[in-house]
Amino acid sequence: MRLLALEGMDDAMALRRWDDRAKVHGVEVPDLDAYRQGVLDHLL
Repeated sequence: MRLLALEGMDDAMALRRWDDRAKVHGVEVPDLDAYRQGVLDHLL
């Protein structure tokens, strides 16, 4: 429980769940170019 109380742990756990779901075989996902503009909008 002390680990879960650390700052940023909610984000780390969400990232881990997202990463685990990304390993499902047979699921089609867009290539990286589909995300390019969204990333650039957040960086600029």
